[in-house]
Amino acid sequence: MKDFVRVATACPKGRVADPEYNLEQMLILARKAEEEKVSLLVYPELCLTSYTAMDMIYQHSLLEGGERALISFCKQTKDMDVLFVIGYCLLLEGKLFNTGVVTYHGDILGIVPKQFIPNHAEFYERRYFQEGKEEVRFIPNILKGEGYRKEIPFGASLHFVREEDPRFRLAVEICEDLWVPVPPSSKHALAGATILVNCSASDELVGKRGSRRRLLEHYSGNLHASYLYSSAGPSESTQDMVFSAHCLISENGRILKENQPFEEGIFWADVNLALLEGERMRQSTYFVKEDPS
Repeated sequence: MKDFVRVATACPKGRVADPEYNLEQMLILARKAEEEKVSLLVYPELCLTSYTAMDMIYQHSLLEGGERALISFCKQTKDMDVLFVIGYCLLLEGKLFNTGVVTYHGDILGIVPKQFIPNHAEFYERRYFQEGKEEVRFIPNILKGEGYRKEIPFGASLHFVREEDPRFRLAVEICEDLWVPVPPSSKHALAGATILVNCSASDELVGKRGSRRRLLEHYSGNLHASYLYSSAGPSESTQDMVFSAHCLISENGRILKENQPFEEGIFWADVNLALLEGERMRQSTYFVKEDPS
């Protein structure tokens, strides 16, 4: 049993509302992750269709392009021993959801919806997206054909556990989820999650980079966890917002890896699972409350 696991955040180059191009750039970083023997790679929020597509997200041509890109990503990463978390716009039962899709060996393990939808200042996501629920249900699999399950789990309380080492327990939240008074990551950690990831599109304001860094230091330390944060890059910038590709990896209260402002690419670090397990064992007020679906 290895005590360390190599994890990575990524900010690929992108084009607004161009899933085919975005797929190509994501695959470039996926191959680099494989070369570096990364076990987990996290992409930004809505990275296939782009976060700032705005009302274009209502166009079926863009949604269908995003779906084709996701299917192609799964097929082209089938032989990679990397767990991916991909920001994705999901059309489900006539409604749009801002989600993180978790894939491994070309299969979709589950889809996690964003729970807290911002509608303040320069953010107006309620115009597009529905709030995700913690309750897990099964929805039709985006991947069709022989060898794929007909249904996949969908819900904010999903955890993804490595069979050979249950100390690796992954939970996903998306952008605004981290900024609310009681983030979902708190519940996830109390339910046993050790690796917390965030697909984000957090814009760049004076002092906000430091705020993100302090949030990750605080929550990873308070929860005795590793927290990975991957935010949208400069190609997402519009007249409303500027994005700086902020990528962070924290472990138990300290930053292991942080990129330079506006630096795109892949950024990795080795997380000590034994350290996280030991800290939780020693903390008498830290205990697992429940086991999510």
